[in-house]
Parts: sequence; structure tokens; C-alpha cells
Amino acid sequence: MQQIEKNGVVITTQANAVFDYANSGVSPAIRLITIGAMQSRFTLDEEVAIVDGTDSRAKVFRDRLLNAKCADLDLDELRYGIAYLVNFLSAAGVLNAVDEVTRTNELLQDGTESERYIGV
Repeated sequence: MQQIEKNGVVITTQANAVFDYANSGVSPAIRLITIGAMQSRFTLDEEVAIVDGTDSRAKVFRDRLLNAKCADLDLDELRYGIAYLVNFLSAAGVLNAVDEVTRTNELLQDGTESERYIGV
């Protein structure tokens, strides 16, 4: 038996156990997406607010995201950055009555097959 802890949840598995997705009918969640896919999750108004805003952290995070190889939706740095951008956009009045938690969850939801990062 092996215990794995992630985000405060402990999972007990058998050592060397591998889930057979190919024969299960279940597809693994897509958590690596292309940078273009991540960028397109933001509305034009949201991107303009970030570019035109005066918040240096928001701009630096956006620059780091655009220069990354891919967007790993489980990476703590990305999750923090998205939460920061959503907070910034909320303060700027750009979220159009959507609450911050909902918008953050939308931006970090599983990728689609067309958003999947395949690598080079």
C-alpha cells in the first residue's frame, strides 16, 4: 500500500497500481493546455483591462503566462496567478456580475481536447 497526499487529501493506493484508462471508458482530465487556449479563456475586455491597467503584478503574471511552454492548470504558481488576475479584474469592475470564485473556476476548469497541450 502507498499513501499519496495532494492538496490535503490522502489517497491510499496499491504500490505499482496503474489505472487502465484505455479499457475503462473514462478519459483522464486534461490539465495541460496550450498557451493560446489559456489566453482565449479570458474575454477581450479582461485582457484589455490587464494590459491597460497599472497593476505591475498582473502584467508580469500575464507576461510569464504568455511566455510559458504550456499552462499546467494544477501548478500552484498558475493557480495563484489566475486568482490574482481575477481579483484584479473584479476590482477593475470587469467581471460583469460574475463572482471571483466562479470566474477563477471557469479559467481553471479541465481543458478540452482542442485545448490539450501535446508538446514538441
